[in-house]
Amino acid sequence: MNATQIGFFSIVATIVIQRILAMCLGKKNAKYLYSVGGIKKSDNLVKYVRVTQISWLLAATIEVYLTDRRVIYPLAITAIGVTIASQIIRMLSAKELGYFWTHPIIIKSDRSIVNTGIYSYIRHPAWLAMGLEITFVPLIHNAYLTAFVFTAINFFLSSKRIATEEKILSETTNYSILLGNTPRFIPRFSQSKTKNINCCDKPNGMASRPIGNPLGQRALVIGAGAAGLAAMDSLQKAGILFDAVEKYSEIGGLWNYNKSDSPVSQNTHAIGHKSMQMYSGLSMPEDYPAYPSNQQILDYLIDYAKNRKLYEHIQFGISVDNLERLEQAWRVTLSNQEVRTYRWVLIASGQHNDPHIPQFEGEFTGEIIHSSKYKQPEQLLGKKVLVVGAGQSAMDILEDSATTAQKTIHSSRSSFYIGNKFIFGFPAEKIANFPIIKSIPTQLIFKTLAYVSPILLLLQGINLSKLNIPQNDFKNRAIKPVFNQTIYQYYLQGDLIHKPKIQTLKDNWVIFEDGSAEEIDFIVCATGFNVSFPFIEKKFLNWRSGKKFPSLYLHCFHPNYDNLFVIGMIQPIGTHWQVFEAQSRLVASYIQSKIQNVPFCKIDRLKQNFDSNIKGKKLSNESLLVDKRLYIKQIQKLIA
Repeated sequence: MNATQIGFFSIVATIVIQRILAMCLGKKNAKYLYSVGGIKKSDNLVKYVRVTQISWLLAATIEVYLTDRRVIYPLAITAIGVTIASQIIRMLSAKELGYFWTHPIIIKSDRSIVNTGIYSYIRHPAWLAMGLEITFVPLIHNAYLTAFVFTAINFFLSSKRIATEEKILSETTNYSILLGNTPRFIPRFSQSKTKNINCCDKPNGMASRPIGNPLGQRALVIGAGAAGLAAMDSLQKAGILFDAVEKYSEIGGLWNYNKSDSPVSQNTHAIGHKSMQMYSGLSMPEDYPAYPSNQQILDYLIDYAKNRKLYEHIQFGISVDNLERLEQAWRVTLSNQEVRTYRWVLIASGQHNDPHIPQFEGEFTGEIIHSSKYKQPEQLLGKKVLVVGAGQSAMDILEDSATTAQKTIHSSRSSFYIGNKFIFGFPAEKIANFPIIKSIPTQLIFKTLAYVSPILLLLQGINLSKLNIPQNDFKNRAIKPVFNQTIYQYYLQGDLIHKPKIQTLKDNWVIFEDGSAEEIDFIVCATGFNVSFPFIEKKFLNWRSGKKFPSLYLHCFHPNYDNLFVIGMIQPIGTHWQVFEAQSRLVASYIQSKIQNVPFCKIDRLKQNFDSNIKGKKLSNESLLVDKRLYIKQIQKLIA
């Protein structure tokens, strides 16, 4: 046995391993599909295909071993190249099909046909890959007989199997609509891809009309912040007609510092590492710092909108005054008094529009502002400042005040956990995604760190008790870490003084629950925001009496209406944008199923039970906090 034979047998061995792995994956996927209601359709040809595959590999091996023909290197190199290409095609097919990569034909009624990625070019990429392999692998070592005989056998079997497959899929799914005009094997690159859209031009430069989407059926995205951009991108990728309105002159939402009501201040930076705070397919620039500034974040969002060609869909300087429900649509009244009708509405106007300021007892002669009105340290210069709250905004303002104000008092009614942005030189959120750590519930990690933190701080000379900072009252509430390690140093230096909850105000004095009093002339309430959608009646959002936010499935889907969605009404622990993308993809998939008249039974069923819809993923019944990893995983399963 010579070197070229050994090389060929190595290639055959690699293909055998690949086939075994593919078979295991197919069985695993089939098991999952059966568990969620998948139905196996009769397919008697599978066993013959498997026998053919085994016989082909054996025949090629035997022919090469017995004949030992001289290798023709130009032919061998070409055949190896085609073989590698076939493996790439096979992997792309498996990637797009996901759980539907199986050997038997398994149908699931609430699932639309896959027509994205490589399937937008050809209908049967996996069969194309197999045909190329069967013909060209033997030619690597001049096994002409095997190549000829098994190409003929494969042609016969695959034509029968493909006919059976297309017949079953056409009868049970939207196969004919989505892939009827797509070539079976040879892509037509001169024509537009069939990714749920047809090729006809549409008026006013808007998106092409999706297949099966009647004229006039459009979606409206309200808001062009981080959530709104994610929603637009997902709709566009799904081929769904949409418009978007943004009440300001630029995109960016809360990251647009120039907006009068933007909650970010001059010194606000991202709390998520730049490798985690980004959209799919567009990394932040390499020259950005680990935690970009608000202006850098805004620049990135603008680049993203340009990259995805979203600007042409957005009307700036226009807000929504009213949403009124029709039978199967929404009547939208805009701020310019224009009235439109939309089939679907995606509310992505954010959670930072209605500042929450506590009602304090007594009268205060100084100035009280919400943190959203705080813009720069000069506002605090030389003043006696009280900062109320223990969230991220409070920490950022406390840092400014400690170095600018005459005196700074910090009032919080409960303890807070200040986390590290880096652990052993790695971004904290990246470490949280390490395989071993991913298996541990997020809150268990945070609560463990929160309880250990006072001990570690004590080793650094920081005694929380002596600083009057409340400790470890996390037993009955979820932990959302804040990030600003310099705060403790300011406490040690006496630049910050902690006080408990405010009891009453009197003139320019603040009396606290422990009986102490401080003379104050400027109060900043970093006390969060109320969820507010003033343009729509609460009854249309399933907003229960006494609740702080609407009761929606996954904080996103209305339990009764299939054409109203909220993107971004959620508080994941960690960076938010990946959650916005996940929500948007699921909504786009759901709308697509309605356009194509294909039931999305799982969501239609689950969204009725919104009280338990994020069991194990939500962290509080009274807040929008969710476990980001579990929440995204739940959405990915629904999409799959």
